[in-house]
Amino acid sequence: MVRSLPVDYRLGLAVVLGLMAIGPGDTGAQVSRLSQIELPEGFSIGYFAEGVTGARSLAQGPGGTVFVGTRQAGLVHALVDADGDGAADERYQIASGLNSPNGVAFRNGSLYVAEISQILRYDGIENRLDSPPQPFVVTDGLPTDTHHGWKFIRFGPDGRLYVPVGAPCNICDEPDPYNAILRMDVDSGSYTIVARGVRNTVGFDWHPGTRRLWFTDNGRDYLGNDTPPDELNELTSNGQHFGYPFCHGRGIREEELRSSRSCSEFRPPVQELGPHVAALGMRFYTGTMFPERYRDQIFIAEHGSWNRTDPIGYRVMVVRLGAGGQPIAYEEFATGWLQGRSAWGRPVDVMVRDDGSLLVSDDRRGAVYRIVHESGSSQDPDPEPPPDPDPDPDPDPDPDPDPDPDPEPPPPGPDGPCKPNAETLCLHGDRYEVRVEWWTGDGETGSALVATEATQDSGLFRFFDADNWEILISVLNGCGVNGHYWVYGASTTDLGYVIRVADTVTGDVKEYRNAPGNPAAAITDAQAFPDSCGR
Repeated sequence: MVRSLPVDYRLGLAVVLGLMAIGPGDTGAQVSRLSQIELPEGFSIGYFAEGVTGARSLAQGPGGTVFVGTRQAGLVHALVDADGDGAADERYQIASGLNSPNGVAFRNGSLYVAEISQILRYDGIENRLDSPPQPFVVTDGLPTDTHHGWKFIRFGPDGRLYVPVGAPCNICDEPDPYNAILRMDVDSGSYTIVARGVRNTVGFDWHPGTRRLWFTDNGRDYLGNDTPPDELNELTSNGQHFGYPFCHGRGIREEELRSSRSCSEFRPPVQELGPHVAALGMRFYTGTMFPERYRDQIFIAEHGSWNRTDPIGYRVMVVRLGAGGQPIAYEEFATGWLQGRSAWGRPVDVMVRDDGSLLVSDDRRGAVYRIVHESGSSQDPDPEPPPDPDPDPDPDPDPDPDPDPDPEPPPPGPDGPCKPNAETLCLHGDRYEVRVEWWTGDGETGSALVATEATQDSGLFRFFDADNWEILISVLNGCGVNGHYWVYGASTTDLGYVIRVADTVTGDVKEYRNAPGNPAAAITDAQAFPDSCGR
């Protein structure tokens, strides 16, 4: 075990930026690389720490210490911002000579470090940064394969340690525990498998509301520049299979294995990411420094492609979630590490600090960046008005319908056309707003997603829940039938659901319900909105 004394590097940020050179061999002007990073208006980026060799996965202790794992460097770093100015002024080396200690996690005063085949625990570490204890081996029974063998680890809301075991290849069908995410009891070292069909996840987090596990997954190589996509997935029930190696993205079958298995057997990603972007660390933004539109949204660090003709990635992205909790947009947030065809940095992980700032690690630059918003601190109110205010907003969906279920629907707005989005279908000249909500017998709720098959006068609502994602509710234009509006539901799901149709002109609301555990046949109401087609 190697240790070092703290290193004081209290250089002012301006000095640090001024000394950054463009690259090896440059004898011209000294220019800050950070000036090349582009962020949305109101945001800025600086260094939390430089000289952090091989900086990859991030974790923090309750005392504010930031722990940083590495791969090839075999090091575990600890960074301390002792004076609270937003830049680390003390650095410690917790360990060296480890076998790809990529993953770091913190719980109950102990730092957990994931090597290729074992998990280590350093007890009381924040009080012993300058003299780390010998580690306790939590388990040494994980596979020894180095291909996708480095691990990202985190503790879930259940107090268990989540540990992925990647595929030991580009494409192959290996037995458990490969291609999986494990849930480990750190007292015994025993584990269960919570997700299968996962090629290589190096980042995951739990939704702050639903507590469901979301994770990135890297797609296979050598299918061309533009396929398959990387993935963002949501685990809604333990044991779900996410397709690898039989299916990639939302429907790309793997031909190399000559398997007869269909993509319909597996849970598809909730968001397809860029092809070969190497999506790694991800976090839900739970701070309050950033504007409201970033709250509970997903930040993803994209490490960047390694064999694509035109490089892609090398950035931090935002996946925006709609009112129903499902992705509605995939947008750039921080770019500039890729300049032309050359990248000077590679983002690896993201982490929200207690002050609401966002840390980003970079293993190529050996740095940890800190992104802040001009609002200053978590105590400041959000100074930015909401974008594109709508003078005639849609009625908000009921975010948590009573699982009984008998809540009164919220009244719709008095006027204004229906505005389509991921959860809302608009029919008959945008006059009728149609939404679907579902619930389970134990009270878990959610909003259905308008599928891509939807058109102006007909649409499909897709449920996102265990064993029910493929179930469709269809709302059809029935104007040709008796001159009335016709709602039709076809379902074999055990979920309860409500189809809610609101007339945005009169304010009338019509509902069609099905109780959980009671698969429904077609439901119709020829008198739902008399003479609606003629208005």
